[in-house]
Amino acid sequence: MHGRTGGTYTLTVDYRGRTCMAVTTVPEPIPLRELRAEPVCDSLFTLQALFDDPPAKNAYFAECRTTDPGAYSPALMGVVDDSVLDNGGSVTLTVNRPLQYLKIKDYKQYFRPGETVDVRFSHISSPTFDFWSRLENEMLNAMNPVFPAYENLPSNIEGDARGIWSGYGSSYYRITMPQENDSKETTVFPPA
Repeated sequence: MHGRTGGTYTLTVDYRGRTCMAVTTVPEPIPLRELRAEPVCDSLFTLQALFDDPPAKNAYFAECRTTDPGAYSPALMGVVDDSVLDNGGSVTLTVNRPLQYLKIKDYKQYFRPGETVDVRFSHISSPTFDFWSRLENEMLNAMNPVFPAYENLPSNIEGDARGIWSGYGSSYYRITMPQENDSKETTVFPPA
């Protein structure tokens, strides 16, 4: 389903005599000013996303990316709360490769030369931030004996269900990492 900016959408599910409902609004997208590939070493790159943090309160952001065709996956540490940003200023965020939780031992956060990366940068609501932030925390700490993970995720669904029904104000970008022998930065100015 593709919503429109500012549109409010209601989800109602009736199943076996039970009704669940959730409401969301699609926020205004916050575009990136710049998406930049920066060399980390001779053969690997990191992504830097630059944007202007609007002065309004409750602005939350998530970065999602994929290097393979198909669905976007949440970037590792890609959910950011506006309260940790310089409200109303220019912000630079590192965009990490998505973490595939079933392949955690093989995880590499940097990008290879010539690799093409699609980035979805989304403005999200406070309940959506709470859900994705807690999910990431639970996944990262699931096998940590010091910080056990056993909480229910927050939900904006009323009724006997858990989950998130959310609108995303998204902007989309594509960037190809420089070749190995080309150590200079590659910049994509949105939209790509």
